[in-house]
Amino acid sequence: MTQSSNDSTDAVRKAGGWTIGLGVLLLILGIVSILFPLASSLAAVIWVAWLLIIGGAVLLVHALHRREERGFWLRLLWSVVYLLAGILLLASPVSGVLTLTLVLAVLWIVEGATAIALAFRLKPARPWGWVLFDGILTVLLGLLVWIGWPGNAPWLLGLFLGISLIATGISVLLLGWALRSGHITIQGGRLDSGSGT
Repeated sequence: MTQSSNDSTDAVRKAGGWTIGLGVLLLILGIVSILFPLASSLAAVIWVAWLLIIGGAVLLVHALHRREERGFWLRLLWSVVYLLAGILLLASPVSGVLTLTLVLAVLWIVEGATAIALAFRLKPARPWGWVLFDGILTVLLGLLVWIGWPGNAPWLLGLFLGISLIATGISVLLLGWALRSGHITIQGGRLDSGSGT
């Protein structure tokens, strides 16, 4: 085995360690979210509000620095939209929970579909079944949130966020173990399941 091959194997194993750590963190966040669903819902809205405000401020500075260029007014408009959306969410986080719940329903459906596609790329490596299950579960959670909106939004968002975080945490944890143990390798920037079981 060459030195570059050893370095590559060490890098993949190190990435597996970081992936395991991320999986554990997601599991912990999921459990906390389930234990405190309303607080989790409000915290998610406040977090998104600050992201919008920071993003809007960055866009505003960018627009002002390039005010002589074409598209200045469009960049300025987008920065104001981001800033106003963030401020409105901070001013009324309960209303923001309703909006964010609907947005997350759509995101979960898309995320789940992406995980399902990834599962079939990983097959027949050991964690492919769990990644597939995670994808299906995430799509179902998104559909349930969509169907029950808006009546169940205040508590359901935090609960489902927790379930989604736990499912994703487990799949990330299993993927990390597979990387660390060599069941999955990275060849030419692509996942390779090797012989897999």
